[in-house]
Amino acid sequence: MAETTSPVKTPEYYSVSFWRRWSRLYDRVVTISFLPFGGEKRFRQNFVNMAGIKSSDRVLDICCGTGSTTAIIAPEVDQGHVTGVDLSPDMLAVARKKVVASWVSFQLASVDSLPFSDNSFNHVICSYGLHEIPKDIRAAALKEVLRVLKPGGKFLTLDYHLPRYFPARQTIGAFVRVFEHDIAYKMMRGELAAEVAAAGLNLQEKKTPLGGMFQIISADKDR
Repeated sequence: MAETTSPVKTPEYYSVSFWRRWSRLYDRVVTISFLPFGGEKRFRQNFVNMAGIKSSDRVLDICCGTGSTTAIIAPEVDQGHVTGVDLSPDMLAVARKKVVASWVSFQLASVDSLPFSDNSFNHVICSYGLHEIPKDIRAAALKEVLRVLKPGGKFLTLDYHLPRYFPARQTIGAFVRVFEHDIAYKMMRGELAAEVAAAGLNLQEKKTPLGGMFQIISADKDR
């Protein structure tokens, strides 16, 4: 899995200082937020299980944050490798303490310019990351997912979704408006699955668990 060493340029939309502050609180806030839904770890584990990861696979966890999803992937690939990438040095510092194994690595990177060669990974995973990215940059990021996936490789993403009906629609809408930003709300009102397909990935399935407040999209790359 070849990596490039180009310097990482922080995009205009991204605030390093915001994520420096948030890195101290992120895990606690997410843990509390998911208590009504059976717990964060259980929800992430069910999500990762959908990927069908094999022990020898190479997996890329984009927008990995503090490494909560990376930590669940890691035991599944003890004969392979999992790489987590994020734009926040402070979130990555938490991740490196959380997930320690010889087959796990973390790297500072922007998802619209991934520092990896073509056809490098069996899986690309993203949990709660795409809503942080403006639509035009998100389109470039999804093109990068396609590029770094091996032929037949799989993409799996978990993010917010706007349900059709009360009270789930009001609940998740209020949560995103309080804890997130306008970029996230716009993505939630749009059609993320169509964006995935527009990048050239083959859309396989879209699920909307917990009353439609979240969406899980799976896709793959042509063999």
